[in-house]
Amino acid sequence: MSLAVSILPDMRVTLQTIPEIIDVLGGPAEVSRWAGMRPSAVCNWGARNELPPAWHIKIWIEVLSRGYDLDPKVFGLEPEDLEKLRLHMRSAPSSVPREVHAAE
Repeated sequence: MSLAVSILPDMRVTLQTIPEIIDVLGGPAEVSRWAGMRPSAVCNWGARNELPPAWHIKIWIEVLSRGYDLDPKVFGLEPEDLEKLRLHMRSAPSSVPREVHAAE
């Protein structure tokens, strides 16, 4: 996998399992510090290959910010569900206050 990344730096690696996500985020200890929970809880995520729904968006954003992509099936979604979300986000007005945009 790292060979493909080094040869094709513009291609994103798509993570397909919760253990892959945990590894990319630095392992159970690092994820537990980041998430403010015990490492055993993060280990349970990996063992079950399941994330609590409350963490889906936050984890997805963090993974994307690190240059990876996620298979939507990780969260029980199909690719067409993700496309619907992307279309909705493009057409929906921004929920970010104007002051935040001005500060950027």
